[in-house]
Amino acid sequence: MPQDSIQLGPWHGGVRYDLPAEEVGVNEISDMQNTRIGQAGEVESRPGTDSYEDAASIGGSTSITMAAEFDVDASTTHVVMVGGTAIYKYADGWTTITGSVTATAGNDNTWEWVNANGTLVATNGVDTNAWKWTGTGNAADLDDDSRFTKGKHIAWFDNRLWIGNVNGATGQLWYSDTADIETWGGTSFFNFGGIVTALRPRENDLAVHTTIG
Repeated sequence: MPQDSIQLGPWHGGVRYDLPAEEVGVNEISDMQNTRIGQAGEVESRPGTDSYEDAASIGGSTSITMAAEFDVDASTTHVVMVGGTAIYKYADGWTTITGSVTATAGNDNTWEWVNANGTLVATNGVDTNAWKWTGTGNAADLDDDSRFTKGKHIAWFDNRLWIGNVNGATGQLWYSDTADIETWGGTSFFNFGGIVTALRPRENDLAVHTTIG
C-alpha cells in the first residue's frame, strides 16, 4: 500500500489559542509548551530559567539595571548583572568585575547589551562610555576613538558593533570597522531625521527604529 508523505510546518501562522484545534490552519499550531516558533516558521526548544540567589552579594535592595547570559565560545557561558554602581559575574556566587568602569545607579539607567563575537558590550545612554568584558578579569571602557559618548542603543550586525542615539546627536548611528569593535572611522555613521529609539538585527539587514519611522 503506497505511503503518503505528510509535511508538518513551517508554522508561519503562529500559535492560535483563540481557535478550537480542529479549526487551526495547516501553518498554525493549536498549543505548544516550552518551545517557540523561529523566523523560518520552525519550532525550537525555548531556553529555561536558572535561579541565582544570594541577593545580598549584589547590594541587597539595589536596582538591577542589566542581566545578561552570554557565550564567550561554544563551551563557556557567563551570567553578568549590573546592580547599583557595580558589575557582577556569577561563578558559585557573585563577584565584582567593575574595574575602572563607571556605572551610575538609578532605576531608569537600564543597560542594553550585545554579544560581539564573544565579548559582552553594554551601553545605557547615561554613563559616558560603553563597556566591554571578554569573560576574564575586569570589565573595561570600550575604546570608541572618542567619536561619541553616552550611546543609548546597541547592536551586533554584519560583524560590526553599532551604537545609536549618542550624546549631542540623537539621530546618529555609528558603526565600528569589520571584526574590530574598537576602531571607529571619523565618518562611520549614518544620520536619521528622527531620534534613534531601537536597533534590531534581522536576517540580512539592521532595522533602525526612529521617532519618524
